[in-house]
Amino acid sequence: MLVLSLFPGADLLGRAFREEGFCVVKGPDLIFGEDIRGWSPPGGVFHGVIGGVPCQFWSALANIVRANGYEPRHGDLFPEFQRVVSEAAPDWFLSECAPGSPTPCVRGYSVVSFLWNNAWLGEEQRRVRRFSFGVKGKDPVELRQWMPQAALELPNAAPCVASRGSECMVKLGGSGKVKSTYQKHTVTGNSGGRRATADANGRSRGCQGDSDHQRLAPRKGRLIGAIRLQGLEEGFLDDTPFTAQGKLQVVANGVPLPLGRAVAKAVRAAFQAAAEEGDRGTT
Repeated sequence: MLVLSLFPGADLLGRAFREEGFCVVKGPDLIFGEDIRGWSPPGGVFHGVIGGVPCQFWSALANIVRANGYEPRHGDLFPEFQRVVSEAAPDWFLSECAPGSPTPCVRGYSVVSFLWNNAWLGEEQRRVRRFSFGVKGKDPVELRQWMPQAALELPNAAPCVASRGSECMVKLGGSGKVKSTYQKHTVTGNSGGRRATADANGRSRGCQGDSDHQRLAPRKGRLIGAIRLQGLEEGFLDDTPFTAQGKLQVVANGVPLPLGRAVAKAVRAAFQAAAEEGDRGTT
């Protein structure tokens, strides 16, 4: 199926759909000097539209920006997503955004919205995203029935970030809180041979000497750590002309690849199930 990917950035969501056999076409993106506002797709060409709508407007951090008297730079782009879906008139659409984001509303589509945590797939990174799946002229389709759940409980270890930007692992108990016996867990990062400690709430307590857990720290700083947590291969974006900070932003803004894969598989499974149901109805 031919799919249009909106707000692609590094297009991790599009990559997941390509791995599932979809043919993905990228829409305009600001990181390439292109703006979706004022852009229109051809109608009746795409089977599906996917998009990780920029979450800055709906992120909890936006409250800090507003408290300082500003609004997120690019505003709410959900209306643009809805407009493009309406003009493209696909059979289905999928949006992804921050947990506090709204559910897209497009005339003629039944939409189901749900939250999903990357950790529920058994991944190290705990990151919750809101997905909304809309189908044209049909009853709502519940994607969650095809979403795998490798771990319904939190993993027994999770990353925290020390004051100097290095990452360390802390042990979690059954409640998800840092175990008291590990409240001085340490890691060597870019701290000149000293070690950062985390308190019982996972907060950094500065640096104190060497660490036995340096293998758990990103070898090349925050970018390598972000690439790993997002499920990407080491060296991702190595050949791009972006600065290290630009690469970090592009990677961090993407959908975690394992989560994208799970959603793409669920979309394919939903349509396979519908096709099988249709075949049974004609026999």
